[in-house]
Amino acid sequence: MDEKFSNASVLIVEDDESYARLLVSNLQTRGFKTEVVSDSKTALEKSEEIKFDVIILDLILPGESGFELLEKFRNNPTTADIPILVLSNLGQDRNIEQALSLGANDFIVKIYFPVTEIPYRLESILRTADFRRKRI
Repeated sequence: MDEKFSNASVLIVEDDESYARLLVSNLQTRGFKTEVVSDSKTALEKSEEIKFDVIILDLILPGESGFELLEKFRNNPTTADIPILVLSNLGQDRNIEQALSLGANDFIVKIYFPVTEIPYRLESILRTADFRRKRI
């Protein structure tokens, strides 16, 4: 783990409790601070309270979809510049294209990507976002 990103805060928007626990375990082992919410409403509230360094977003959520939440994150000045990793079992090209066009920084299909690799992917996303901020 790059020391620069240790203690980075991650909002995990995931309604599958067992998968969320697995994510938290892997991220905390690598030094990330995590907060888990299971629905869009709570995710929006938390993102107003805390300035997270990165968001992990599932697309299949109770109530409002992850696509709708992604759009709200991007249209909200508080969250517009936070990198977002979409982590979903929706893996069709149209789902990936839609998420990326709505502003996701990256897309991982859960069933094809080991959860142990997610901290490294987040670090890469954070490094890229940090580089972009420095150039602006």
